[in-house]
Amino acid sequence: MPTNFLPRLLLASALIPATAASALAQPAATAPATTVAAAEPAPPADDVSQVNGQLVPVGLHNDYKKDFPRFNVSTNPLGWVFGLYGASISYAPFEHLAFRADVGYMPNAVHSDDVQISAAELRLAAPIYFRRAYKGVYLEPALYTAQAWGSVTDENGTRTASATLAGPEVLVGYSWLWDSGLNISAAIGAGNAVGAAYNSTSEEEVNLDGPFLDGYLRFGYAF
Repeated sequence: MPTNFLPRLLLASALIPATAASALAQPAATAPATTVAAAEPAPPADDVSQVNGQLVPVGLHNDYKKDFPRFNVSTNPLGWVFGLYGASISYAPFEHLAFRADVGYMPNAVHSDDVQISAAELRLAAPIYFRRAYKGVYLEPALYTAQAWGSVTDENGTRTASATLAGPEVLVGYSWLWDSGLNISAAIGAGNAVGAAYNSTSEEEVNLDGPFLDGYLRFGYAF
């Protein structure tokens, strides 16, 4: 046996554990990371009020839409109860501007045993909406004309009477519009009357010029 066999055997015995430890120290291969896609939120149920998947209170879809109805017809049902019959129709060619015509008729504006007066009115207006047609605050310049006619009876007999008024006015109002198209408008303002009243018996003409207050409340349907 060669004399150097024993040192070689001892060296081999020492290297075997070191090699095994080195192998154990090597980091294990890592598996490639996988990306988990986030789950898509479930769309709202059919009976839930929403616009493009976003929840919206019922009746307020118009607050989130740029489109708007062009026509609006309205009246004051309370006026019909008291004998003032009127109607209004509007057309909005632009988002912030509409044109409106109002007509009104009151067959018994003044009615008693001695006085019977009827009246009619026509208004042409151009409401300017700060937000959108038929919704929110608006400024309404208008021109109006009114006619009254009837008879008056006293100790001198029965005589006819008439009055004519015309002039400009400006009102400030607010309109509420719902998804159904139903809307409510309320306005108040002032105007300036130019006109006169005429008595057929005395042939006397009374000047009716001067400022006055005006306003309205209307319930309408926009489409």
